[in-house]
Amino acid sequence: MKKAAKIEVKGTMIAICSENDMDFISLTDMLRAKDGDFFISDWLRNRNTVEFLGIWEQVHNPDFNYGEFAAIKSQAGLNSYKLSVKEWVEKTNAIGLTAMKQSPILRALFALLASWLLASPCLAQNEPDFPAVSDTLFPESRSWPLFTDYPALTAAEFENLKAPLAQAFRSQDAQQFSSVEVVLKSAECEFIERTFKAENLAAFRRIDWNQDGFLDVVYSGSRHCSEGVVTIVWFGSAEGYTMKGLVMSERLLLRVSPDGKKTVSVEPGCCASRVDNYYMNGVSIDSRDDDMVILKETVLSERRYDQARTFSTRYPVRLRSSPKISDGFDMGQSVFLGHAAFGNVVRVYLAGAGGRGLGETEEKSDGKNGEKKQRWLFVVVDWKSDWLVLQDPYREGYKGIRAGWLRADQVSVPAK
Repeated sequence: MKKAAKIEVKGTMIAICSENDMDFISLTDMLRAKDGDFFISDWLRNRNTVEFLGIWEQVHNPDFNYGEFAAIKSQAGLNSYKLSVKEWVEKTNAIGLTAMKQSPILRALFALLASWLLASPCLAQNEPDFPAVSDTLFPESRSWPLFTDYPALTAAEFENLKAPLAQAFRSQDAQQFSSVEVVLKSAECEFIERTFKAENLAAFRRIDWNQDGFLDVVYSGSRHCSEGVVTIVWFGSAEGYTMKGLVMSERLLLRVSPDGKKTVSVEPGCCASRVDNYYMNGVSIDSRDDDMVILKETVLSERRYDQARTFSTRYPVRLRSSPKISDGFDMGQSVFLGHAAFGNVVRVYLAGAGGRGLGETEEKSDGKNGEKKQRWLFVVVDWKSDWLVLQDPYREGYKGIRAGWLRADQVSVPAK
């Protein structure tokens, strides 16, 4: 393989090579432009990366080893999981990646990967308005202060706090970190060194989280060492700063209750993922009742209720990401998911499913007697109705999408 040329992408020079009439582009150059010494193996750790590469190989590579791919996919994302480009190629017969001094990737993947890798990890430019979505899903939290409403550290405070906060982070007992958080303290990447740079100043805020009269420091932003986000709290005291194990892996902090006992946060879907996971729970509690998966492109309600209204479905219903009927077979999404997906349908329930109505809207639709208005409800279906699920195209583990739109004429809502 010979180096043929370089191209410029957003001010960064990226090498292109050719082999067997195929053009390859340097993934290492793109990674270096985004995150300095970010390792290719870090990128390959992510489950969404593995799934994306697997889908590309399935479409373009007739000799792709599906058995080895399934084994790799099952381990992706675990703290013990490691994979090099060479191992990926040897185990799966992949043709989309090749190992050399610079790890390139096929031109067919370039447009998507270049825009992703040169942007902030996991946070695309067209991400949803996270606070607006959470305010729709959790109306009881709308009056809580936003994380961004708290005062940011000044440049002088930032410089003065670097040393004590870094010391508190490094002295944290690794046993108090989850398997995901241990990556932040790994030898391959010193998260704390990358975090304390001037460009990350806006991600640090001052909050008296535990109401003890001492201001605490909260960081909510990129994990830097690997894809994803993280929220970390340093508690202030007369003796200095400690962490007390309060680390929210994979989550951005959105709101904190006035008494500091509850939070609203979001786990943004990375890479090619189309879903985000929202949480409202206690600081040390992971309650499934407050765990909400929603499609990124879900249309929010124009009219939000001040208080949620209970509902139950009278017929089998299709939960949708927008207030309109779209049932056509989605070939692209079906290929990506590995099973059939249809239009804007995110879940199908039998009659009897229940939950909370959070808002409504009216949309024009074509009827037998001409154009008419169709009333739609924006709802969250109770997880206890999971046993009534007929189709669940976006399900990951036990989690499926429970937030979306139902036709008002298909549900029963008790009178106010």
